[in-house]
This record gives sequence, C-alpha cells and structure tokens, in this order.
Amino acid sequence: MNNFSSLKPLIPYIKLTAMSFFFGGVFVAGKTIVGEVEPAIAAFLRFAIATLMLLLILLWKEKQIPIPTPSQFAGLAALGLTGVLGYNLCLLIGLETVSSSRSSVIVASNPVFITLMSVLFLGDRLTRRKLVGIGLSVSGAILVASHGSWNNLTDFSSGDLAILVCAICWASYSVIGRYVLNSLSPLVSVTYASAIGLTMLLPFALHTADFQTVRSLGTSAWIAIMYMGVFGTVCAFLLYYQGIQALGVIRAGAFINLIPVSAIILALFILNEEIDVSITIGTLITILGIFLINSRQKTAIGTNQ
Repeated sequence: MNNFSSLKPLIPYIKLTAMSFFFGGVFVAGKTIVGEVEPAIAAFLRFAIATLMLLLILLWKEKQIPIPTPSQFAGLAALGLTGVLGYNLCLLIGLETVSSSRSSVIVASNPVFITLMSVLFLGDRLTRRKLVGIGLSVSGAILVASHGSWNNLTDFSSGDLAILVCAICWASYSVIGRYVLNSLSPLVSVTYASAIGLTMLLPFALHTADFQTVRSLGTSAWIAIMYMGVFGTVCAFLLYYQGIQALGVIRAGAFINLIPVSAIILALFILNEEIDVSITIGTLITILGIFLINSRQKTAIGTNQ
C-alpha cells in the first residue's frame, strides 16, 4: 500500500506518456491507409468504432447516459467540432501527401498554441521555467522528426498547412475541454464529443462514400482503423483529459511533444526505419523540456505561482 501511495503522484505523468505513444501510433496507422480510403470515410469509421466503445464503457460505469445541460452541450459540440471533425479531417488529408515524421513535428507546435490559448482564455500563469521548457520540448521534437537536417522541414505545402490547422484544432479542443471538465467527467466529455463529432463527419463521409472501396479494404487497413478507434481515440482521448484534469492544460499539453518520438520509435518496429543520433538527443531534450514545464517555480511572469 505504501509503495502504491508513493507512486500515485506519478500516475498522471504515466498516463500522459502512454497517451503520447497511442497518438504516435495514429500517424503510422493513418499513413498505412491513405490512398486506400478517403480521409472522411477513414475518420468516420475511426469514430464509429470509438463512439460505440465509449458508449458501452459509459453504460457499464454509470449505468445510464447522463444528459448534459444546454450550456454543457454547447461545450461538447465545440469539442466535437475541433477535436473530432477538424482535427481528424485535417490530419488524414495532410497524411495523404506528408510523411508521418514530418506530420508529427508540425503537430509538435501544439503546446505553443495550447500555451497561448491557455494564457489568453483560461488565465493560466506562465513562468520563465515553463517558457524555457516549451522551447526545449518543441526544439527536441523538431530535432527528432527532422533527423537533424533543416532541409527536411523546408518547402511548406498544402498538406503541411492541413496538419498545422490540425494542431490548432487540437489546441482548441484542449482549452475548451478545460471548461467542460469543470462540470463533466473525462469519460462523459470524450463520449459526447466523439458521438457529436461522428454526426458531424457523416455528411462528409456520405459525400465521398465509396462503399465498394470500404468492402474491399484489406486486413492491414482494418487493423489500422481499429487501432485508431480503440487506442488512438478511446484510450488516448481519455488519458489526455484525465491528464488535463490532474495537471492543467499547459502541463498536460507538453506531453504532445513526445508524439514525434513515439511515432518514430513505432515506425522503427513497424516500418523498419532507423534511429539515429538526432532522435536520441532530441528525445532527451524533449524530456528535459517536459520536466521543466511540470516542475514548480515560485515566481511567474507578471504574477505569483
């Protein structure tokens, strides 16, 4: 019991680290299905699987489906719009032309957007240590995904723009989620957001629907879609919101910078890509940045911690 109590403060960090690996796998899984199925259909299938699982888990835990108030529903609809419709359509559209490594480094800009939005809309206080930590963690993520060569990050394309919009959508989802979590649990919030986002995705899926293509999808494509639905949505979204609830938006958002690291590590095993010195150094820099963001500091910029 004493051993468990000593580990309890680490649980949010363990959950967020696991979240980053689940999200990293989405880039690898998403890359395997581009070209086989339209982005809107892939996103719809992902969240159809996720919504069904989340509803079953919610019924099992709560014995009923809670009915949100009108103001809560407005927040949940905003979560569906940003974290499900916007994020996933832009991600899958971007992955059609952008590599998983390059995509993951653009997503590494997430903590910057999250921090700016948190300061502007949530009144979060920004310490010098957090600023340094954000700079280090983003730099480490860029070093990892670029493999130490600036040339790998040049020539910004329309696919890159889609991934950047995807990052902004996720930052919005994170900040809006902080409001929603004041009155609803992570499970209820993620379930409703997934269901509402699924409804929003339906017109796009129907517009591009090619049911023959869906019927002809191979085993590897269905495994990728199942992974994105179960691990990349149900597990990752719940762990992320639990992390936000425990640590706040800025500190939890810093773990987004582990996504390029996890994406490349998973690509090593799944796609037989190599790990070079830049990945090792970048990973260590990213971890140092996350440590600084999550450490305490007495004096904040313009206020007290």
